[in-house]
Amino acid sequence: MNDGERRDAIVAGGGLAGGLAALALARLGLAVTLVEAREPSPPKDTAENRDGRSISLSLASLRVLDALGIADSLANVSQPITAVHVSEAGHCGHLRFTADEMGVPVLGRVVPADPLLANIMEAANAAGVERICPATVKTVTLNDDGASRAITLAGAGGPVMVDTRLLVVADGAGSALRDTLGIRHQVTPYNNTALVTTARVSTPHPGMAFERFTGEGTLAILPRAGDRVGVVWSVKDERTDAFTSLSPEAFLARVAVALGGRLGAMHPTAPVRHFPLSGDLAQAQTATRAVIIGNAAHSLHPIAAQGFNLSVRDIAVLAECLKDHADPGAAEALKDYAARRRRDQARTRAYTGLARILGDLETPFAAPVRALGLLAAEFNRPLARALARQGMGLS
Repeated sequence: MNDGERRDAIVAGGGLAGGLAALALARLGLAVTLVEAREPSPPKDTAENRDGRSISLSLASLRVLDALGIADSLANVSQPITAVHVSEAGHCGHLRFTADEMGVPVLGRVVPADPLLANIMEAANAAGVERICPATVKTVTLNDDGASRAITLAGAGGPVMVDTRLLVVADGAGSALRDTLGIRHQVTPYNNTALVTTARVSTPHPGMAFERFTGEGTLAILPRAGDRVGVVWSVKDERTDAFTSLSPEAFLARVAVALGGRLGAMHPTAPVRHFPLSGDLAQAQTATRAVIIGNAAHSLHPIAAQGFNLSVRDIAVLAECLKDHADPGAAEALKDYAARRRRDQARTRAYTGLARILGDLETPFAAPVRALGLLAAEFNRPLARALARQGMGLS
């Protein structure tokens, strides 16, 4: 990219949300540049899950990815979710729902983070997205005519000044660009750490995802291909050292016990990684010729697997709002986007927040009350289906 060039959209941030936004905007016929701070992701056919995370894609997200032409390419690296089982350790109460009951082929799919990113980037390249990496957006100013923003890109070749009609901020939680635009944000400490790994199990339940409330924190098990699963255990910060000091084998032994032996013996296939958790919510998601997406807009607790799925829906609606505008940074288009996303975002934050609060409760009556609530939902099938629809992103 050369000094003085003008693009329809510059996307700052080469993660999952940034890559998907670049692809969606390019499919509208816009000239899009994606600015990535890290080295390029590996090609799709060589991508491994170095990241370690398992991304649970909701049915709504799969429909968006299908519209963008990449759902089929994920089939070989993903595992369908056909049932979800939620339970309380040490109590009989549970909630279960299935794809058959919901009248859909799958509730969602689980895909490793790195292959997902590689597939998105391959599709973005094919759609004509220009990628500059490693590079960062250093300065952002509104041009005098208000028709574009002046952007300074810093990379190996030195600083470059360019113009864009729309800046898409996707540089993650703690976004520096969000601050540059003067958008305030609210950080919520969760006092939780996510312990993440993958494992082989001796008693697989193909297609079954588990969520288990335990005395140590909320445990999620996501189905992977064959006899493999993804593990995410959110534990209180004061207990983290006790877990991180364990070997992967010892950690998974704790997981197996917490699951009540449902998956049998568990054997590690990756190290146990840990990620401190906190919420980060932008007080506004648009500015003049700019839009905030992904974790820069709303960073959620992983307990209900809603974070990336919410971003996928954001990106789909953003593309809808821009497709009929000759100017992608038009104020009315961005205003329409913010208005259309307000309700879904608020509902999803409430859904995730309730699950997090319930999981964190440690009063003497917390476990039996959670178990009773799950049992009530199990016997109230309209309520169970409503919860399932929210989880699938269809509400």
